[in-house]
Amino acid sequence: MPRSPSSPAFWRSPLRGPWFTSLLGVVLLVGITVMFVTGLLSYAAYNPNLAAVNDKTPDKGILGFYLFSWPTHPVWLYRLTQGVHVTLGITLIPVLLAKLWSVVPKLFALPPARSLAHAVERLSLLLLVGGALFEFVTGVLNIQLDYIFPGSFYTLHFYGAWVFIAAFVTHAVLRVPMALRNLGGMRRRGAWPEGADTERSGGQHAASPEGAAAVPGSSDTTTDGPGAPSGDRGSAADGPGPVSGSPGGSPGPASDRTGPASDRTSAAPEGPASAAGRPGPSAGTPGPHPGVSGAVPVEPGSLSDRSGPVPGDAGRAPGGGGAVSGGAAGGGGPGASAGAARGEERPRGGQDRVPGQSVPAPAAGEPARPEDELISPDPLPPTVSRRGAIAFVGGGSLLLAATTVGHSFDAPVRETALLAPHGGPEPGSGPGAFQINKTAASRGIDPKETGADAWRLVVAGNGRTVRLSRAQLQELPLHGSALPIACVEGWSTSDQAWRGVRLRDLAKLVGYDTGTAPDVVVESLQRAGAFRVAALRYNQVRDPLSLLALSVNGADLTPDHGYPARIIVPAAPGVLNTKWVSRMTFGAL
Repeated sequence: MPRSPSSPAFWRSPLRGPWFTSLLGVVLLVGITVMFVTGLLSYAAYNPNLAAVNDKTPDKGILGFYLFSWPTHPVWLYRLTQGVHVTLGITLIPVLLAKLWSVVPKLFALPPARSLAHAVERLSLLLLVGGALFEFVTGVLNIQLDYIFPGSFYTLHFYGAWVFIAAFVTHAVLRVPMALRNLGGMRRRGAWPEGADTERSGGQHAASPEGAAAVPGSSDTTTDGPGAPSGDRGSAADGPGPVSGSPGGSPGPASDRTGPASDRTSAAPEGPASAAGRPGPSAGTPGPHPGVSGAVPVEPGSLSDRSGPVPGDAGRAPGGGGAVSGGAAGGGGPGASAGAARGEERPRGGQDRVPGQSVPAPAAGEPARPEDELISPDPLPPTVSRRGAIAFVGGGSLLLAATTVGHSFDAPVRETALLAPHGGPEPGSGPGAFQINKTAASRGIDPKETGADAWRLVVAGNGRTVRLSRAQLQELPLHGSALPIACVEGWSTSDQAWRGVRLRDLAKLVGYDTGTAPDVVVESLQRAGAFRVAALRYNQVRDPLSLLALSVNGADLTPDHGYPARIIVPAAPGVLNTKWVSRMTFGAL
């Protein structure tokens, strides 16, 4: 009968497990937190509370609680925050996909809700997966200039981010403690990362210190018996003989002291009982480990050949002798393990496997562990290790980062940004050979409108209106500013040498003192599009680096860079640096 996706046996990859999922989750916890913070900063950079023309989410309500006046310094602030936001988002795509793959069995698990807490977790998981896919897909499409969703990107991305982060926080509160325990537990057991999850996944189970059989002559056994000082490693517990080939009972080479887990945990000692009541090894008896005396080869039918516990037999030697030293907990009688004798608790769920399965049975009376839902009860043979899988995911992330981050720099680094629309060579040559997003032709700018005879800048405010030609603007005091261009898509340029009239000097033309210049609304000649009209806050107007630029890098602006005049403001998003300016209205907003 075909298995359904709701059956744990339907998902057969041996890679899924608590350690793999927990590691990816911790990486996403850090990365998505940084992305969310930089995304909030990006939204604040638009000064949405300043004017309706800047606010693409007028119904945000309490979600705008954190908004503040965006500063103008350092001048590279927006370039940094948005560059990190976009590049990190691209870099995390392989990690996100691997994480979703690792938990996909839980999306189909039945029943849908076992308790109220489980129902909350499942709902948060649904919103988390849906929100993550929506945010990453819309973000990537916007970066690639192929945004196809109905409605404004700013609106959908903003509200989608809050839905996603609410689910993310809920899921993190429920899962982060478990993830940290999983990672910490693997590290303490020495099974990290290659042997991670092997205690509950397919293949050989790693024995815990309490559940491991004492290996005569192994380096894992501490000698407390006669004939050896306390703490001397390398001799059998309570036994008389040193490790073969190691003079004086000192540890021999690692290859002489260790072997497969099945050999260490299931070999049955023979010979006279030790002083502690456990059977001791027979000196000189050949064993499976070279150089180790007293170890006995495992015979078919012995404990290590069984996939699960056998009643009345766990911890017994094949010949019916005493319990194996350090074996499965079997009571407090002679032969009980050292861990049991000390009253130590057996590891939750034990190390025993359900016959025919790879997931261990929980201890009596204990519920199934949530992390075990990720482990296949019938895994396929592994074709790659978990370390290899992590390397594959990490390599994919590094590749995406290396082919994206260059769009925040100039040539030659920009040419490495093969996956970014603003990567590759700089457009054209000369003073205007730096990146642009909107061309004059794409925005319907008619050269006749920008000619010397037709174009006039209208400056209004305080009950006054002034009209200025480009020639008249050039007669005003001109100043220079070295500022970058940074866009919401994550790309940016280095500092360009702009020259023009300070915004606060233009405010002075309509009666405002330069130190008290108010907010300003800037209008463009472009016919349509987001931020055709944009507002700047008073701190941006008063900054001496804020200009109505007429030239860049020693030459007049080109049409694509905003000729005849454009705004350039430090630390502002590119869309607020309005091109093809036609009107400026000063006044408190």
